[in-house]
Amino acid sequence: AAQFNMAGVALRQLLLGVAACACALAQTAEDAPLSGEERERLGLAVRWLAGRKCASDSANADVMRMNALETSKANDMLRRRTPHRTVRRALWNFGYAEDPWVPCAAEEARWWAPGLFRAVAKWTHCCNKLPAITKCPGDRYVDGGGELDDVAVCRSYLPAALTPETCTVYSFGIAGAWGFDDSMADAGCTVHSFDPTAKFRPRHESHVHERVTFHYVGLRGRPDDSSQAEGNAATYYGALGGRMLDLGEIMEELGHKRIDVLKLDCEGCEWEAFAHLARTKAHVLDALRGVLIMEIHVTEELAMKTNADFRRFITFYEELVEKRGWKLWSVHINPGGFADRTVHSDLASLGLKQGVCCYEIAMVHPDQF
Repeated sequence: AAQFNMAGVALRQLLLGVAACACALAQTAEDAPLSGEERERLGLAVRWLAGRKCASDSANADVMRMNALETSKANDMLRRRTPHRTVRRALWNFGYAEDPWVPCAAEEARWWAPGLFRAVAKWTHCCNKLPAITKCPGDRYVDGGGELDDVAVCRSYLPAALTPETCTVYSFGIAGAWGFDDSMADAGCTVHSFDPTAKFRPRHESHVHERVTFHYVGLRGRPDDSSQAEGNAATYYGALGGRMLDLGEIMEELGHKRIDVLKLDCEGCEWEAFAHLARTKAHVLDALRGVLIMEIHVTEELAMKTNADFRRFITFYEELVEKRGWKLWSVHINPGGFADRTVHSDLASLGLKQGVCCYEIAMVHPDQF
């Protein structure tokens, strides 16, 4: 019996060694230099995310209206002898200094949902007061959304009747900001909120809304994925403490077969999370059928610095955009914190802006338009 046990232990150790070796070989292949063909594919993904070189009459008209309104507010405050410094704090420099750039016709037709470009005010955004560019049929948004750094969700892309049975929302990355989650619950959806950050746990667990459930859980890709831990460590969010699961495992635990709205802001974890699903659980990607809202992180500090990271970027773009047909309907640039703004020179040469950490995007599944 002792000899049998020793043999079993030796076999398990051998299998673990083989698995570790295979994993190491896979990681070595992932970090190999990009081929010319891969670089072209990466360039296409960059154009999808950041290619905006044209103007839009409808978006520019929105900006003119915003500026007129802000100027009117400023003049009214000044007439009441409000100190100039207070006026500037209350309003963003009396209006926008520039009109928003939008994709040109070819990029719009390929990558964006139908409709006119509009500009949506982002006065309360932490880091970029310039407007988001959006396409929302009927300009109907979920009430209460879009506060601070949140994306205002286009109502036209949601089920006609919002009930806990017809609308399931997963929201990853809370950091004490409940505006998105509560607004979706107020609209009628069932919301599951996830954040594994240790220092926010007491605040998150004390939050109360009858249709919002908090889970001290984070999103990962493969089992050894540490991208969110590294991203959090590079920002003020700090250490993780909750369980880390992939999206398929979370859906299985909660008994869900479909997600209508997925919001994701996890400091760079999005790349490996989606690449892992594409490699091993493509059926989970097929369960996303409505709206996808993400903060895409593109700097070295936030999981976009190696050839393996670039390949994950390619996988994300090709799996969701090219293969499954997801279309953009909102983009807003977020420069992020000063410590998180190093764009890799290879990505900068393909068109990403230096000094911009993130792109806040919203996408819609082709079934919804």
